[in-house]
Amino acid sequence: MSPEAQIKSGTSGETRVKGGGARGVPSHADCVAMAEELAPRLAPFVDEAERSRRVPKGAADALIASGLMPLVRPARHGGYEHGWMAYADVLAPIARQSGSLAWVLGFLLHHQWALGFFPQATQDEVYSQAADPCIASMFAPSGRATAEGSKLRLTGEWSFSSGIDNCDWVMLAGFAEIAPGEPPINCWFLLKPGQFEVRDTWHAVGLSGTGSNNVVVRDALIDADYWVRADPFGGDDMSARSGNRGIRFVTPPVGQFQYGLVAPMIGIAMALHEEVLRFNAGRQGLLIPGKIADDPFLQAGLGESEAELAAAYAAMSKLDDAIAAGEMRTPDGIARFRAGMGFVAKTITAASERLFYLSGGRGLDSRKPLSRHWRDLHAITNHAALKYEMMFQGLGQAALARVS
Repeated sequence: MSPEAQIKSGTSGETRVKGGGARGVPSHADCVAMAEELAPRLAPFVDEAERSRRVPKGAADALIASGLMPLVRPARHGGYEHGWMAYADVLAPIARQSGSLAWVLGFLLHHQWALGFFPQATQDEVYSQAADPCIASMFAPSGRATAEGSKLRLTGEWSFSSGIDNCDWVMLAGFAEIAPGEPPINCWFLLKPGQFEVRDTWHAVGLSGTGSNNVVVRDALIDADYWVRADPFGGDDMSARSGNRGIRFVTPPVGQFQYGLVAPMIGIAMALHEEVLRFNAGRQGLLIPGKIADDPFLQAGLGESEAELAAAYAAMSKLDDAIAAGEMRTPDGIARFRAGMGFVAKTITAASERLFYLSGGRGLDSRKPLSRHWRDLHAITNHAALKYEMMFQGLGQAALARVS
């Protein structure tokens, strides 16, 4: 079964909670249907996003109104706590419209999960101000903080904060000097409305409409419950502070974080595959008479690319099952996860390269979805967290350690 067919049937990944269950939680398939209904409402915003270099407010508002915002949110705050394949499947219909919209709207969902690692009091405060808070992020530790009692004084500038123009809150990473004489530690900070500024810097050939601008923080005082140490995320159970006991909140973020990147990526790749199929279905050859679709090399390339995307999707689903089974809470499990995600990113990239090659010279038209999907995929591949050589290296090191 192809990835597209699995999405439509809602059969990927773990067993799904059915709508009308104990909490009235929409099922995996229900959420995909909601995304299918949302996708055409986003179509009018695609060109506007590309022109304005950011996601229009109307598109973000449509997501909030769709009922999908609680998808991976903790149950304690009305969340559905679905798995990462539900997240990937929900983004696929949106990606068919626009990679930029899928990327940013996906992060608005993803950050509901990330907020679930902060202390209970912080989560309660955020959700008391808005039922569906819009939160941006940048988790590269670009800032520096110093201690002032139990609080931290933070300064810095962070690049690539996708969707920041539509968000009131932002999560940022940086190194903090907690105690004199001790080395700085990596922390996450949650910045409140008014504690940060946005600098317009985003001019990109891929994901052009994401508004991935810079966030500037000048001497902001971060309350004690609004920062957490990132170093325990490599293994310790954070649920004692967060109050969230679901498996994806007791599994370290580092053992599942890449779903926020590869989920829109595979959705865009499947959209590219559909575009290339449509593009070639009715074409007539110029140098060689006859239908382009009868070319055995085209057929082989399309078949290999579909097989690669199916393999990447299956790997994502298998890794999500491993998270659900509690297998990604050790350094060895995290190394396997990261290498698996490296395989996914590399395989999707290979498939997209072949698909773009099969589109020929007409695929270069920058006004067409085919070209835009290809550019958006390459923008995601350039993300620092998807450098698959380093991801493979970690598993290789773990494997050597097991036999030494």
